[in-house]
Amino acid sequence: MRGVGIEGNSTNGVGTVGFSPNNYGVAGSSDGVDAAVGGFNSYGGDGASGVYGQSTNGFGVTGYSGSGYAFFSEGNVLVEGEVYTSGYCQSGCSRTRHELSFSGRTSQPTLDDVGEGTLRNGIAHVPLASDFANAIDTHKPYLVLLTPEGDASLYVAGRTAGGFDVRQTGGGHTSIPFAYRIVAKPFGSGAERLPFKTVRNVSTIDPTHAAR
Repeated sequence: MRGVGIEGNSTNGVGTVGFSPNNYGVAGSSDGVDAAVGGFNSYGGDGASGVYGQSTNGFGVTGYSGSGYAFFSEGNVLVEGEVYTSGYCQSGCSRTRHELSFSGRTSQPTLDDVGEGTLRNGIAHVPLASDFANAIDTHKPYLVLLTPEGDASLYVAGRTAGGFDVRQTGGGHTSIPFAYRIVAKPFGSGAERLPFKTVRNVSTIDPTHAAR
């Protein structure tokens, strides 16, 4: 391979090993658009990994970006276990101590939008936000969940690609605000509902064996 700084090769073992008791075992640096460290796997079957990271009680792989994205995937992401997100909080948080929250799960790919509207004389029309409509499949039906913010019972009278109508039950003429949640299909998504996936049982790497 032209331009390779370090190359390792092994028939039945580790190609390259780096070790440090107090710092990075392997470090890569790049000033261009290419990645500082690249992992490639030409195996055509399921379960092959380009990059593998392992940690006893920390992070198997750590990514950081000051103004971009710490992680980018051009393809699907499969996670065995919960997905956590973290952020600052009003009390008890610090620069390195955040409050964790869980990512929700759905049985199929969905894109949600929330907002508020006002029922006037028992009638309201809510147009879909243009950015939201641009990101969903408007040829497929979507769900609308309503929460009246007053003493009235509401229902969805009609849904189109441009928006939906809300009415008061019994032909009432109440004027109250309401909240709504729209659940739609993302544009271009053909993923099936709750699919089964065969996942490779990835064995851990013994660092003492790898360092030999």
